[in-house]
Amino acid sequence: MRAADDITAIAMKHTAFIVLAIAAVACGAHQKPAVPPAPPRPAAAAIPPAAPPASYFDPDTGATVSGPGVVGPRATYQPRAPYPRSALTDKISGEVFMTVIVDANGLVESVSVTKSVRKDLDDAAVAAVRTWRFDPASKDRHPVRARLVITMGFYVKAS
Repeated sequence: MRAADDITAIAMKHTAFIVLAIAAVACGAHQKPAVPPAPPRPAAAAIPPAAPPASYFDPDTGATVSGPGVVGPRATYQPRAPYPRSALTDKISGEVFMTVIVDANGLVESVSVTKSVRKDLDDAAVAAVRTWRFDPASKDRHPVRARLVITMGFYVKAS
């Protein structure tokens, strides 16, 4: 009796496998996706920061401003910094932290490095951020100056 139960169990497993295979073929699961593969990442890239929060720092008082009617600055134009050749040659990676003041027109008023990686990377990051444009921060729909921290990453692929 034991052998008959084993044969029945094996037959049920094979039947289930065949049913799943037929279902996969019917729904097209065996086909490759129509989405082309993502292009390979470059050997080095400067990564811009994520979207800013719905608050901002008042540059005059240093206080965080948040609550109803407050919108933080949002970058509308943020080109990547070119990776300095000297840092690529030396295979230097890191993140440059900068404090940026955005005026009420959405222009970068000032940039200062708060955490340095190396002078050439710092200079490239600051030069790029100076060209950025923002939708300015606003309080009760009135544009205001804002201070924010921007981190720009420079990463070299290990080879």
